[in-house]
Amino acid sequence: MLGRIKRFLADETGAVTLDWLVLTGALVGTGMAVLGQLESGIQSANSRTADELRGYVIQSSFGAELCSGGISALQAREDSRVASAGGDRIDVQDWMRTYVHSGVDDQSILDEYARLRESVDTSGGWNRDRTIMTAMECEMVLRNLD
Repeated sequence: MLGRIKRFLADETGAVTLDWLVLTGALVGTGMAVLGQLESGIQSANSRTADELRGYVIQSSFGAELCSGGISALQAREDSRVASAGGDRIDVQDWMRTYVHSGVDDQSILDEYARLRESVDTSGGWNRDRTIMTAMECEMVLRNLD
């Protein structure tokens, strides 16, 4: 019996399996530690990116959701107004870039919109002030002022 125990203790055929088991466990542990570090870094990068992009809107893709009919529909109404009644044509996207995005604060937009809403006749045909008022509605949606 003593001889069998000595042979068993001297036998090294299972040692390789034990080595692979330890090595695999170490690799899995290292992988989990790396993923834990990456996860927090990715989450903070995601938060910073979301903060940077907040308020930006891709008008060509989401224009229809900004105001009734969208920016392209508003431009079509303005072009139709100019074609039928004449007057100066407003390029809606250019107007929004130069007037609204040039540093006008929220309260000024709300005040100007309220003034236009009181003075614009919405029962008649389309007019220049109505185009501007609708463009302001688009900007108010962009700024979450609605």
